[in-house]
Amino acid sequence: MPELLSILGTSLKALVAGWKAIPRVRAWIRDPHHLRRTLEQKKFWGLSWDFRGFLGMHCSSYGPIYVSCFQAACTNKSKRNFANIDGYLISNITGEKLALTVEDWDPKETNGIPAGCTFPVRVLFRHPTSVIEGLHEDEFMANWSRFTLVFEVDGKLCKFRFGKREVAKSVSRFRGENSPAANRAPTVTKKVQCEQSSPSNADVVRPPVDILPAHSGPPEESA
Repeated sequence: MPELLSILGTSLKALVAGWKAIPRVRAWIRDPHHLRRTLEQKKFWGLSWDFRGFLGMHCSSYGPIYVSCFQAACTNKSKRNFANIDGYLISNITGEKLALTVEDWDPKETNGIPAGCTFPVRVLFRHPTSVIEGLHEDEFMANWSRFTLVFEVDGKLCKFRFGKREVAKSVSRFRGENSPAANRAPTVTKKVQCEQSSPSNADVVRPPVDILPAHSGPPEESA
């Protein structure tokens, strides 16, 4: 009997866990990019990559969106140190390459990646003649809506591709989160009451008044 109860308890826990996982599985099926990025983040060997919020953007109220950088976090989950690192971002549309930085340094100027180290990777987007940081949304989508991150570790290349659908979804999410309606803080408001206004003199209805004819001459004396 105890063994049967233990089996039933284990089965029940498995059913509950499966039921809770259904929304996540549905989200992965609808968005395979999310599944791939989740697996890259949960990787427990080698280099693990976290691409959440991979585009750095900014905008003003009712203004255009500017994409300022590509950004990611990487963790060395192996037990070895990597001595030589390098990398770049390449546009799959124009072929343009942009150098990346590690901890805001040139990767070749670092001492590599120690075991267990988590470090940021960043690539800046800049327009040569604009004083505004980043690329306008239209220019970015025209030239960088499809790109590949290439990261070299001790002579081995790691490539991560980002397609137009994933990039457009990231920009659209940023637009929704930074719209004026989304940033409007909730406030307490007062109930609207219908007040009864007092009637004005023009609205007062008066009874008719009989107008007597004017009497000329002296008043009559009563007998």
